[in-house]
Amino acid sequence: MKLFYILLLIITFNLTSKETVLLDLLDLQNNSFKKATARSMKINSDFINLIKKGKKPMLKLVSNKAKITSYFVQSFKGSKTRTSVFDMPLLGEPRGLIIKKGKRLRKLKKRYKAYYNNLQIYNRSLNPRNKFKVLAFVNAYDLARLQMEGFGYLQVDKKEIFVEYANHNGHAFMPQVSKLRDFCISKKLIMNNCLLTFPHKTKSIILRNPRYIFFKIGKYGVGVKNIRLTRERSVAADLSIYKVGTILYLKFESPHKEKSRFVIVQDTGEAIKGRDHLDMFYGVISKDDKNIENKTLRAKIFELIQ
Repeated sequence: MKLFYILLLIITFNLTSKETVLLDLLDLQNNSFKKATARSMKINSDFINLIKKGKKPMLKLVSNKAKITSYFVQSFKGSKTRTSVFDMPLLGEPRGLIIKKGKRLRKLKKRYKAYYNNLQIYNRSLNPRNKFKVLAFVNAYDLARLQMEGFGYLQVDKKEIFVEYANHNGHAFMPQVSKLRDFCISKKLIMNNCLLTFPHKTKSIILRNPRYIFFKIGKYGVGVKNIRLTRERSVAADLSIYKVGTILYLKFESPHKEKSRFVIVQDTGEAIKGRDHLDMFYGVISKDDKNIENKTLRAKIFELIQ
């Protein structure tokens, strides 16, 4: 392991373009980068063997002006029991959910019918006889955010759990935010503000969206190939262009205060397309942390190659 980092430090980096880059070689010794690389060590074994054989790796410019967005795990509060504040159930996948030819169904005697919509699920969860698997209770706004994100970090009373997507009820997603304008008028329409001012009306509109996402207890911050992600070192990329385990160097443009650094491809996402877009993992953040949530940077991407 130590040999790998010593070899990385003594190699001469050659740039395959005329671009001159002042590399921070000490960044390769940074503990967070070591941790991220160690988690992909099996994937990077071919790269390590090439270095041991004395072959020089190079930095190749692959994107001159890339967009670096952010992704993270939001932190939410919840309760084990239903309260006046935490009144919306976050449910696990139910036993009665049947998948046939891609459709989500429920069995009613000898027939199959479409599974319950969001409002029906909520109403049925109020009856304890229906025995839904309740992971936690959250407020309506946080449930809507969790349904959109597909995962989150929950503080349930004194316990902390990570929940992730398990399945859905088979109904189409129908956004309802625009319908809040009928009674919740503000310069900037924010669902949480509407919920505080008009709780019952807002909740009834949220429940009109027929889609419901079921969750399961999962592992926090896990990327592709079950790799544990490292804050500000792991990036999601288009895997048709960048292989898992690829080491990249991001040189951020001067207006940004972001420090240029080495990162490693350990995840992917449906919205990440092309060589000019990477998504950097920022770990767990508060749902009110707008600095990370809206963070978009510009950088040059160099790929570390043989």
